[in-house]
Amino acid sequence: MDRFEYIYKGKSIINGVTTEIYAFKCKFNNSYVLEVELFENDIQIIKYYQKNHRDSEKRYSLMNDQQQFDLKDGKPFNSSTNVIYIMNTIRNLMVEKLRESKKISFGFMGAPKEEELDIENNGRNINSDGTVRNTQRANIYTSYVDRYFAPDKFIRRSMESSSSHMISHIENNSLTDEIAEEFFINYINNYG
Repeated sequence: MDRFEYIYKGKSIINGVTTEIYAFKCKFNNSYVLEVELFENDIQIIKYYQKNHRDSEKRYSLMNDQQQFDLKDGKPFNSSTNVIYIMNTIRNLMVEKLRESKKISFGFMGAPKEEELDIENNGRNINSDGTVRNTQRANIYTSYVDRYFAPDKFIRRSMESSSSHMISHIENNSLTDEIAEEFFINYINNYG
């Protein structure tokens, strides 16, 4: 599975949350930061952004410009392919972490693109707390999870109103739907 090599950079406290930091570089030579926030109940929230967007409040929503070039084997590499490589990189990290403990649950939110935050054009999907339902990223992440995390081994939980999702290994009996939903509500209120 094609992916980027990531490097563990250490742990940090970001907004009061212990966070593991990883870094990788894509084929467009852009550096990315991958954050894994660690919470109670072995919940880990995965976030990533392009490093040059690190000072932006919208860093999780910003998109790459459309780019394209040919790989050495002649295959085209474009922004869409880059997203797949990024998702494969995150999946690889998740698989590594699951080797350490089957109790880990991974959560993610599909950050809205700037146009999805436009009240005039997308107001029906924007919630009073600022979250956005049915984002394009959430749909991509959900499709990816459905494809690569087998339903006989993983439980999926969705809070579609905020484009939030969580997957847990089937061996994790301690995380209930109620705990997951309460977690997302608290996460959105405190960190979202």
